Amino acid sequence: LEVAFTCYIVVYWWIEFYEMRTLGLKAYFLSLWNWIELANLSIYLTIQIYWFAYLSFDRQKFTKVLDEFGEEFFRIADHYNFTSNLAAFNIIWAFIKVFKYLQMYPSMNTLWEVLSLSMKDTLPFAAVFLLFVFGFTFAAHWLYGFTLREFHSWGQSFSTLMQTLSGGLPYEDMKRFAPVATPIFFAAWILMIALVMVNMFVAILTDAHTETQTRLRKLEEIEARHTGRSALINFFQGVWRYITSFVKKRREAAGYKKDRSGMWPH
Repeated sequence: LEVAFTCYIVVYWWIEFYEMRTLGLKAYFLSLWNWIELANLSIYLTIQIYWFAYLSFDRQKFTKVLDEFGEEFFRIADHYNFTSNLAAFNIIWAFIKVFKYLQMYPSMNTLWEVLSLSMKDTLPFAAVFLLFVFGFTFAAHWLYGFTLREFHSWGQSFSTLMQTLSGGLPYEDMKRFAPVATPIFFAAWILMIALVMVNMFVAILTDAHTETQTRLRKLEEIEARHTGRSALINFFQGVWRYITSFVKKRREAAGYKKDRSGMWPH
């Protein structure tokens, strides 16, 4: 498996270098998909290096039950856990690359087009959103950091606030330690983040989706004028037509004919 994985990495790196040479560095790096490919392959290369380093460790003495574990055992375990976590994260990028090969079908490329069009508004929105969240993070840590575990550090405060986007704040515990500031903090957080910022993000995606649908309709009209109405057939309709046509030809080749009602005989 290690040899096959190494061959996989070498082949795909060669493909990327060939694209760089063919397209030119400027054109190559202007494509977001190429950045995703490079990130994915770089992480794969890192995983490969760490895995070969793991295989070089002496693990034979750990195959039997030990009375106590030394520092070497925890070092090997941490090395293995880091490699497996990196591989688990990288598999997400591998599945995202499927969108790259679905772009030939406009109806299946809608999601990516919406994200691409919304990016010019999403990036400034993300900066403003993080600015507000960081402000609430500092305030929550100062108010509840000494009393509540959820806000004990800056990182825990940020994580708690982000989790509340799909859940809720520990309001009763917060109010117990800061009865005056908690209602104000809670109302400000709900108003600014849950109501204003989240709905603004939905509006950005909705506007991008509307623009994408308009572009797709214009593209379909142009294709229909040049290639006929068959250009409007989507991927699944095309597959269904191919299957029904194939079955029809097989029936005709076997000598079946339709009766007057248009039904195939049994």
